[in-house]
Amino acid sequence: SEGNSASNSIANRGADMTRVEIVVATTDTIWIRDYGPRYVFQGEVRSIIDHKYNRPRNNDNAFNRFFRDYRGQAHYNHGLTHGGGNFHLDALGDGYLTELILNENSTFSSAAIHEIFADFQNLDCTFLDPFPTSVDSTQHLDMWMQIVADDKVIISEWPTQAGSTQAQICDATAAMMTAKGYQVFRIPARRTNGGGGAHYTFTNGVMCNDLVLIPEYSNSAVSGYNAQAVAVWQAACPGKTIQAINS
Repeated sequence: SEGNSASNSIANRGADMTRVEIVVATTDTIWIRDYGPRYVFQGEVRSIIDHKYNRPRNNDNAFNRFFRDYRGQAHYNHGLTHGGGNFHLDALGDGYLTELILNENSTFSSAAIHEIFADFQNLDCTFLDPFPTSVDSTQHLDMWMQIVADDKVIISEWPTQAGSTQAQICDATAAMMTAKGYQVFRIPARRTNGGGGAHYTFTNGVMCNDLVLIPEYSNSAVSGYNAQAVAVWQAACPGKTIQAINS
């Protein structure tokens, strides 16, 4: 029934349903970008690279094995625990994670983790300082950095919290990425105060072909940055449609 409902909703918005496939599987959450699948090419054939999902959600963690069988694809588990939101890469062989990956895999050395990503995904990974958990409990990279092309990256800046730990991490990463040859675009972010404080980010978007979905906010402390965020994404991704979603 959920599959039929999704199919009807998509069709009612005018999609070409010959390009839509509904796959029914039991999952715990919607965060499929965090638990997979992720792909490499093995020769000319796609193969799934899997990891242990860093949440106690067994159905989510099992999805890649289900999808392997559904597609009849090769499947390799590299043995590391992590969440996909803490992992970005370009197509030129560079990958990026925060050092959360080291904390989640304390029985592995930094060098060993680096080698695993090299072996399984042909990536030279850089491990970046994570935000304090008081700023962002996930410590995921997608909350403040997004690679948008092989030579372009969007990184948060903190117009009302300059000098904060998170601002220092973002500034240092922006300098590093510039030195590596990336064109760096800075986009505003805000951590609100108080017990209900939240980390408002514009980097945690979804890119699909020529469409980019980004968040926008109604909180009065952040809503003034909505238009600026769209403009930054448009500058970083010319020719793509930037669609802000009420988040």
